[in-house]
Amino acid sequence: MSGAPLPAPQQAPGVGRLTAPKFTSSGNEVDHCEHETSVTEAPKILLLGLNRSGTTALAYRVFDAISGRKVLAFEPRTLGGAQDSEFHRKVTAKSQAVVTKCLIYPTNKTNWDAIYQNSSLYQHRVWVARDPRDVMISSFFYHWYSNHRAPDDLYQIAHNRVRKKEQNPSDLSFLQIVSGTLTNNADQLAAWQGSWYDHLCFQFDSIEKHLDVVHYEEIVANNTSGLDKATGLQTGRDFSLPQNRQRVARTRSSGNWRYWFTEQDVEFFRPLFSKYLLRAGYDADDWTLEPKDSIASIEASEYMTKIRTTNAIKRVVSVVKQSAQSWYHAYKPV
Repeated sequence: MSGAPLPAPQQAPGVGRLTAPKFTSSGNEVDHCEHETSVTEAPKILLLGLNRSGTTALAYRVFDAISGRKVLAFEPRTLGGAQDSEFHRKVTAKSQAVVTKCLIYPTNKTNWDAIYQNSSLYQHRVWVARDPRDVMISSFFYHWYSNHRAPDDLYQIAHNRVRKKEQNPSDLSFLQIVSGTLTNNADQLAAWQGSWYDHLCFQFDSIEKHLDVVHYEEIVANNTSGLDKATGLQTGRDFSLPQNRQRVARTRSSGNWRYWFTEQDVEFFRPLFSKYLLRAGYDADDWTLEPKDSIASIEASEYMTKIRTTNAIKRVVSVVKQSAQSWYHAYKPV
């Protein structure tokens, strides 16, 4: 699979001053806010979900709803963080309130037993569900984030196709955009997506047993009642992502697949997603398209350009600095 590997928080509005960042042994940042609260009042909250399912926005929304001293553990150990028992024992032993956000990559190697056991250390456990059709589109665009280091030639091909799609959406299917860019071909895409959602369907009874399922679509529709109930907080107030997480936000909406997909896409993705859609509480029979005459570039080609150039200047400066240091140490006077 050539899908994007998914990747420090700053102070959320209305909370106390942040101390110097702390880091896990793997380099993932943990934020601290300086306000006292009793241990009994300090909630421990775990958020789990697929990449591009809205977990980042929900993590900061929940984090902002907590007053007092608090810790945000953002994707600890990145790919295997949900399964890392030692990390979860340590972070839930803290006196501060804790919000931990982990990504799940459902394969036959995923240790679900460890995930459920680790989740039991938290008072509140949330699975963030999102329509897989929107996840698919979001995953494609985020694939081109600079830190993912996707090849320049594939980026240019993908960018050109997206520009064509923007101007005449009906002329190009989403499948035609991603084949040969995000994945090598349509067969590889089907194998990847089919496998992921087959695994999730098999696990969903256990997910519902151990976690509270919250749908991303409810949150972007300003309905936080499910998230409030799952976390024991009032999460409906306005919040903002810190500057270094702004790149993850693209449309802040749902149902965009209806104008990105064509009939060819419906034929391709329907057998891959329908079972999971039904199991996760969506209408598996609703594949109604809402074609547009054009698609705004700000959510498409402009977004690709923005995240492609993110950190590029910093990397150039870093390389120049390293080269200068190497030259100095090689030729400095003795």
